[in-house]
Amino acid sequence: MSDSTLHIGTLASNNVNNIVNDTSKYDEYKEKVKDLEKELQTRKDTFEKMTEPLVYVCDCYQKFNVVTGMPKSTFGDSFGYAMQKEISDYMQDFYAGKVSREDLDSYFEKCCTSMRTYRTGQHQTSGTNEADNTQIVSEMYEVFAKENAMTPMRH
Repeated sequence: MSDSTLHIGTLASNNVNNIVNDTSKYDEYKEKVKDLEKELQTRKDTFEKMTEPLVYVCDCYQKFNVVTGMPKSTFGDSFGYAMQKEISDYMQDFYAGKVSREDLDSYFEKCCTSMRTYRTGQHQTSGTNEADNTQIVSEMYEVFAKENAMTPMRH
């Protein structure tokens, strides 16, 4: 046991000597740290990043936030056509008794939200423009009304 204590004591003594010898370089390290602190920027949280003005790195991103405007019909592209097909299938399930009225109401809201999200992603609306949102809801209602009128005739 005395051998292990002596060995640990020798290691500790050597470490203390190394630390003491390195402290002579303390002022040198302190200056290096000051220089590095000037170069480094502190990390910012998400809110701080959002409040900074955007700086464009290259010309290809300058029009990223530009809204091009809503199309005449929100159902005039492949996304709209696919959604109309899904609505038609859903309405058939509703009339077959597979879907409740509450589920249908929830589905209508989901479709409106999905279309608004899609149009925002296509930079056709900001997502908060009242006229654009009204267009989406009214056209969505027209599609549901059309399917409502046609679905019972199909049975």
